[in-house]
Amino acid sequence: MPPVRLIREVDPKELREHPMNHLVPLMRPDEWDNFYRDVAFAGVRVPIEILADGTVLDGRHRLRAALEIGIRKVPVIDAPLNGDTPDVYMIKAAVMRRHLSDDQRGMMSAFWREAHKQQGARTDFRDNGTSARRGAEVDSSPTRQEALGLFKVSRGRGDKATNVMRHNPVLA
Repeated sequence: MPPVRLIREVDPKELREHPMNHLVPLMRPDEWDNFYRDVAFAGVRVPIEILADGTVLDGRHRLRAALEIGIRKVPVIDAPLNGDTPDVYMIKAAVMRRHLSDDQRGMMSAFWREAHKQQGARTDFRDNGTSARRGAEVDSSPTRQEALGLFKVSRGRGDKATNVMRHNPVLA
């Protein structure tokens, strides 16, 4: 039986957006207008998923609407990471819930991979997988395949997004 997650009410001013939330596109203006009106009418009905420190992993738009409207308490629940890192959980929630285009998911994969690159990755490894010298660090940067799988995009779409990001950051 899965652990019980308790919904509690907190002041939305105690919450903060995840520092990598820029990877997830904002709602389109028409979506936001409809969503905002709904929250103004009915309040926040779906709990915002957070970490113990108040970082929002799922519910950035709910939080923004609550703050703009002046709602004093919003429902929150601890995010069930299930072994994922907080940023991966946040992205999975967005990809599964939001109606994102293939191009948006492609750009998300390119930005996520870039944000997770490890600096100074080692290249002195033997073919058998052992380090050429003790203490050498392994590059733990996400692979292209991991990024494509996480964002559910094709290799071609991911490559196109990476190319746009590198050569035309303003367009990206």
